[in-house]
Amino acid sequence: MRLYTFSNECNISNTSVELSAETRGTYIFLATTSPIAVLMNMFALIVLTRRRAIRLGSMRVNLITLTVFEILLNLNILGVMFSKFSGLSEKRTTLAVVLDVIMFCLLSWALFARNWIITLIALARCVAITRPMRTRLMSTHLFRPKSLAFCTITCLIVGFTFSALRMFELHIVVCDNLDQRLQLLPSGGLQGLVDTHFFFQSAIPITIVFITTLIMLIALYRARTLVLDDSPKERGDSRISVTANRLRYTSGARQTHLCAEKQMNYRRTQNQLRATRMITLLAAIFIILEAPIFFCVILKKYFDPVFFNFVTTALKALVVMDSCANVIIYLFMSKRFRQESARLWHKLTIRNRPFSVTQTEVVM
Repeated sequence: MRLYTFSNECNISNTSVELSAETRGTYIFLATTSPIAVLMNMFALIVLTRRRAIRLGSMRVNLITLTVFEILLNLNILGVMFSKFSGLSEKRTTLAVVLDVIMFCLLSWALFARNWIITLIALARCVAITRPMRTRLMSTHLFRPKSLAFCTITCLIVGFTFSALRMFELHIVVCDNLDQRLQLLPSGGLQGLVDTHFFFQSAIPITIVFITTLIMLIALYRARTLVLDDSPKERGDSRISVTANRLRYTSGARQTHLCAEKQMNYRRTQNQLRATRMITLLAAIFIILEAPIFFCVILKKYFDPVFFNFVTTALKALVVMDSCANVIIYLFMSKRFRQESARLWHKLTIRNRPFSVTQTEVVM
């Protein structure tokens, strides 16, 4: 299939001008909030990649990958808004068309990767909360670090392949009657590819995240799967034969050991609860902000094409809001993320302090 054709019957459409007038407020909102989302996610990426951030746990690598694709996603949205405001998208030169195709593919890939990374994080947390550590072997754990990394890389490759294939969804028309201007038109016969891409990009992730969120909410409500077994057999309360001289020492040592074990189990349970609350909130926000996009694509045939373009542009705002919400959730729900953020801020302020002191001394 050819990516471009020549035509002498091209017409200048006023659709873009009408859309620009109708969606001006949406464009301004996206152009204002997408840089904020980029800065917030860059801050989160710096915190997550710090040396002490390894204390954030096994989800740290996936959170870093998620943050990287959130940055890529918002940068593409910002690029689309810049193209709209600068008028580059209206000129339809070769550079403009190439940039449109590249941003279209990168936006699709970033959205695909973001959805599946959140899905894998929710699945891993669901397995961790429904199968306590004492009842599962790490070697048989489906989402141990190596398996989770393999699943993440597989999702990235599949998403990139689908996004590259979507290049054929846009057909380039070279207009000979308009001084070789280029137009991007949807090509027919690829509806199966579009439906398959949507099925893997949105339908499957939303369904999986919805189910895992329900399971995590039930587990948090009941608070049974996170409570470690405190029976006498698990604690090692079997009778020990001791002499009278060693009775006092043995009972004191056992009491100290049991207190230390209880304290360790309590801390572990609290860490599991905090991690589950954070992942549950991430998944819930993802479902709330992704569901309108899901239903919009399903009901596409009931929308007017011009109105559908307006709706899809407005729904990009939900993607930006989701990116900002993730960083806010990290700050409020993760104590260790707050600690690393405070250390980073303290380090930056200490670096700037000597310069301000010497400058004051010079003035005096």
